[in-house]
Amino acid sequence: MGHQYTRRTYDEAQELAQELFREQVKDHFSTEEIADLKARGTVSGGVGGFDNWEEHLGFTPDRRLHYDYTVFIPAEERPHFERIYAQILVSRDRSKGVVSVRWKPENPPSQNSND
Repeated sequence: MGHQYTRRTYDEAQELAQELFREQVKDHFSTEEIADLKARGTVSGGVGGFDNWEEHLGFTPDRRLHYDYTVFIPAEERPHFERIYAQILVSRDRSKGVVSVRWKPENPPSQNSND
């Protein structure tokens, strides 16, 4: 029996993103990187970070139709990422899966704290 709703919840989309990441992590990272990620990594996401998908996909995803997840090592200061391991774009539509994964994307530039 399928879901009565056509849109995925935040938690369902995050689970899908994490599942895909776990399945493919060994294809993209060294043993040392995986150990570092297991020790210090975190996942954050939802509706942020859409601006940097345009170069990768050729379009900017609609926030109402997608969730964006980032797997990263947190930093003490801005931009709050010591290292980004992956960004995962998941459709909110249950009939679609993960839209795209950016492995080892560049960290966002540091911002002046006076902004």
